[in-house]
Amino acid sequence: MREQEPQFRIVGGASETAQSAVRRELRNLLREKGLGFLTPEQQRTLKALEYPKSPEELALIDLADRRVSDLMASVDISPYRFPAENIHIVPPELYKELDLDGDSNAITFPRFQTIAFNAGLYRGEGLYFGSVVFHELMHMKGHLALEVQEKGRGKKKSRPVTTFRSGLVASGEQKKTDHDHLVGLNEAVVAYHEKLFTRELIASPMFNEEREFMESDKGKKQRKKISEDKHISEEDIFWLAKDGSDYEVIRYPAHRRVFKLICGEIVEQFPDKYKDEAEAAREFLKALFSGHLLPIARLVDEVFGEGSFEVLSMMSDQNDSAFMTSDYLRRARFRRKGK
Repeated sequence: MREQEPQFRIVGGASETAQSAVRRELRNLLREKGLGFLTPEQQRTLKALEYPKSPEELALIDLADRRVSDLMASVDISPYRFPAENIHIVPPELYKELDLDGDSNAITFPRFQTIAFNAGLYRGEGLYFGSVVFHELMHMKGHLALEVQEKGRGKKKSRPVTTFRSGLVASGEQKKTDHDHLVGLNEAVVAYHEKLFTRELIASPMFNEEREFMESDKGKKQRKKISEDKHISEEDIFWLAKDGSDYEVIRYPAHRRVFKLICGEIVEQFPDKYKDEAEAAREFLKALFSGHLLPIARLVDEVFGEGSFEVLSMMSDQNDSAFMTSDYLRRARFRRKGK
């Protein structure tokens, strides 16, 4: 499928002229460094202090971008290239000063077509950087819908723009609530595919040295010990420091287990339609890129019982929420099978 410009969706009561203006703004941000979330002074500071990307970082960005585009094409969504110029590797003190995100060291702003990384954690960490770049690009290229309203008249006329949908996430901004729906499922779907991509990275010649150590007797022993001590799945540990002082894992393990549970039960109920987990997972991938939630909502409710998708939509990005959602779905499925 040939690459095209993204088809950003605009909802709300604004005129077609206002909606077209927002679409143009988004496409302009995609072509430039979209830093509209910062003040002009902060933009100048970031441009002056951000780190230039190394050849390895540029290669990893390009590979991750192409793989996300491949996934889009696999579910019949027109892919597009996300410019490396819109990915910023920011010195840690500036990352903190700009308050880019209080809980994370990498953040995506679909509204402004920008991704930022804390250089203190990712700079020089090729395998880790590549894995997280893929994760953030999945968020960036997920379905984006903005709500545009027009308020007031004449010189007092304003055009507030807020996020309506991002990937699977349905935002609470419009209703002025603190809760966004489908956050946990969104992270689960993204992390599920991040794990597959990271396996590809590890197998590439770019990371021969890291792979050889991971597959050595010493590496296997270290990984097993970390798995037992930290209660982490061995297969989720994709990088180890040779002295055993550090390691990296695929994120959102509890959420991925919820997602695998859902896909497994879908395959069990509809074996003629879904031959394996990957085919069931494809339904959710398509929803992430297309924005069409009704097919997966119906599928989840058919497998786990009416109202189950609503419960699933309340799963946050916290582990406790994933554990509770898993318990609910297991009980719901048990009752469903008993009918």
